[in-house]
Amino acid sequence: AAVVVETASGARVLAAPLQARPYGQTPAAATPPLERALADGPPAAAADCYAPGAARPVADAMPLPARSGPAAALDNPLDANNHASPEEAMQAFLSLYGRPLSAARLAQARAILARQQFSKQAVRDLALDMSSLATAANQRGVKP
Repeated sequence: AAVVVETASGARVLAAPLQARPYGQTPAAATPPLERALADGPPAAAADCYAPGAARPVADAMPLPARSGPAAALDNPLDANNHASPEEAMQAFLSLYGRPLSAARLAQARAILARQQFSKQAVRDLALDMSSLATAANQRGVKP
């Protein structure tokens, strides 16, 4: 502590040097409840409401049978790369192709798409390829 003399009035005042607060300590913040509870020391083990306790038997509960084998793998419902069904893929193909197809060409297109698991990219590519071939054939006067 030091004595400070005010020059205007000549008053003498006892003063202490300013000390910075520790990191994280704010003057206006109230002490959180957990810190107040822990200020007296660690709580008793019985006071921990989140501690796992002994399992209580339930009178009407029926035990679940043990799993007999591994669970079957499910298709990913969020997979956006493939069509949901072959019919949906063929509908998309026909709407993109936009020209009539013979039964043999339709079966050929279905087989090509089935080999590629009816992926949306394969449907677009096949429709584009077949459209460009049909356009080129029409320009040359050849029936596709």
